[in-house]
Amino acid sequence: MMNPIKARTDSLDKKKFFIHIGTPKTGSTSLEKFLYENRGVLKTQGYLYPEETIRGYGHHDIAYLASGTYPRWATPQQRSLSELINSLRCETGNHNDKKIILSSEIFYLLANPNDVAKVIESLGFQIQDVQTIVYLRRQDEAHQSWYNQKVKAQGYTGNIHDSIKESWELWDYQKSLGPWSKTFGKENIILRAYETESLIGQDIRSDFIHCLGIAIDKLVFSEENINSRLCRDLLEFQRHINTLPISFIKKRKYMNKLIELTNASKDNDKLSDTPLLSIKQRKEIMNAYDVTNKYVAREYMNTDQLFESSIRGEVQDVEVETSLSLKKLSYILYWILFR
Repeated sequence: MMNPIKARTDSLDKKKFFIHIGTPKTGSTSLEKFLYENRGVLKTQGYLYPEETIRGYGHHDIAYLASGTYPRWATPQQRSLSELINSLRCETGNHNDKKIILSSEIFYLLANPNDVAKVIESLGFQIQDVQTIVYLRRQDEAHQSWYNQKVKAQGYTGNIHDSIKESWELWDYQKSLGPWSKTFGKENIILRAYETESLIGQDIRSDFIHCLGIAIDKLVFSEENINSRLCRDLLEFQRHINTLPISFIKKRKYMNKLIELTNASKDNDKLSDTPLLSIKQRKEIMNAYDVTNKYVAREYMNTDQLFESSIRGEVQDVEVETSLSLKKLSYILYWILFR
């Protein structure tokens, strides 16, 4: 198996603060829901997944405020960073085993590692106590999934190619991981490839627990689908909604219904879900990241290859633009208004 995780050692036992930083679109919401639902069991094994600063299932507010402020697409809460830290300090102070887990992909997306380090130090931990866990996704998949997320939840109005250009450095793992390595030490970064072939148990939840060395037998694994994507037609529908001169909250008003419609339409031909990128375009993306991927594989994982899976299939044409017929629009509007 590629990229094996070393057996737990005394040096790993001494690590007391685990921070999962994502990356985006690597099952973070599913993992955080799992950690939250199993927080009681985790406590019996010495690990605290703090509750006082939870947003949804993750520690997103700390990540947002550690980066300075909330982006326009995030809904702020009223507590300041110092108030959140005080709440976290009280909760962690009452945890005798002193093994803490924080999780948010916002740490990778927006936060400066030096600012995150200051937060952790203010809780009474040392930099050498910190283990950073990060999952990396193939860039051809990451760009498509990130575009879906931006249109669905961030009000993005560009096309997939606009998004790739604007988000290129986000998925340059050599550049993105450099500051984390500098702040916390390369030896304290656990880096995992987010692909079925590499994950322990073929599941990020099992893989993450294995990283920590926690016994898995008493943990509950929910089968609920988290953070679903929009199919191609509904993505285009939402993208047009995003161009309207209305508030961001109103643009997101029917997001959950569109996700439901995506799932409901999988078994019929009413809506299209054609690929955003051709196989040729995906290969071009991976080739462009090849040098930096090999660097990350060597430096962080002691291997020559970052990802095990390869792109299969023949070169295919894809629709550059998606057109929504009157029939499709009627179907979508019916679902939103009358379901």
